[in-house]
Amino acid sequence: MNSILKDFKTLPREVWFFFFMILINRMGAMVVPFMSKYLYDDLKFGYAEIGTIMMCFGAGSIVGTFLVGKISKNISSYKLMTYSMFFNGVILFSLQFVKGFYPLCFTVFILNVVADMFRPSMMATLKDFVKKKIELKPFL
Repeated sequence: MNSILKDFKTLPREVWFFFFMILINRMGAMVVPFMSKYLYDDLKFGYAEIGTIMMCFGAGSIVGTFLVGKISKNISSYKLMTYSMFFNGVILFSLQFVKGFYPLCFTVFILNVVADMFRPSMMATLKDFVKKKIELKPFL
């Protein structure tokens, strides 16, 4: 147990900063388990419509991860990570005002495109900040 604590203490301050950024970013994902209930109980959508909206969420994840790989050649990973967190919050906040089926599909798709641009950018940024001698520790 002492060796584990010792390993954590040797991590640079930046790694802990990224840890808290990931924590905040993933807290936004807690909307997803409750979105189905909200769509069924409050907006009175059927199961097929809810499934389609959730499918848009998954498709957004695939597109977002692919897109960040293409965009990262022109924009730094740190900027992408920052933009992703900011726009993720804005879109997540605006989600409460969207009521129709197709607007919800679009908003949920865009939400996850933006949200899933965070993780690859964060990994690339973390690699830039961490020293060579402890490069593998944050990734284990």
